Amino acid sequence: MRMRVLGRKFTAIACGVMSVGALALVSASPASAKPAGALATAEFGVRLVDDNRNGQCVVNDGSVGDSLQWVPEGQYSEPLVIDTDSRSGGCRMTFGFNNADGSLTGLTLSYIYQVSGNGDAGQCPGSSSKPVDIPIFPIAFPFRYMMDRPIYIDTDGRRGWCDLTFQMSGRTDVALDVVYEFNGDSGQCKGALPLGTNQPRTVQTGGVPVTIGLDTDNRGGACFLSFRLRHI
Repeated sequence: MRMRVLGRKFTAIACGVMSVGALALVSASPASAKPAGALATAEFGVRLVDDNRNGQCVVNDGSVGDSLQWVPEGQYSEPLVIDTDSRSGGCRMTFGFNNADGSLTGLTLSYIYQVSGNGDAGQCPGSSSKPVDIPIFPIAFPFRYMMDRPIYIDTDGRRGWCDLTFQMSGRTDVALDVVYEFNGDSGQCKGALPLGTNQPRTVQTGGVPVTIGLDTDNRGGACFLSFRLRHI
């Protein structure tokens, strides 16, 4: 009888969490190969989609079109290469977590995506000053939980740019390292360092929020963006 009650409680909790608005749940086994019996680790997920498959949004490993990465804790994602310009379409970017080992329970990582002051909001569709939480399954379970509404980047020669700001709360032992770099014209990647600098900015509870500015257009070069989830 006790096991049946616990089973019903777990089912109720899982169903309640998965129904919370505007989030997509993707079930899969962890991406990294592990010996039999080894514990799974948490993962950070990032997806980059090039709407018109015309080279404006690619991944540095050569992936084009639609690239999905689930990166184990302690490892960097392959850099996202963003170079929207006067070509048609733009980039769609989404984030998620796999709390496979329960080590992220209680964490909140959120972002704010908004247009710069006096900028043309058409370059940053869906932008808002309201923070959005990146979903984390609340118990240890190998589910890859990802936003279903992407961040849309369509910068070009219009006025202004898009600011993407990350902030964290709830856990003091978890951090997200953000490496933001440029090649070509540095003005396209606000706050970025030269490509190859490998100097991350860290998002953590109590720390200063990390903002990257995206202003790619027909100038030479692109912005390179990668992430590493880690425990402190």
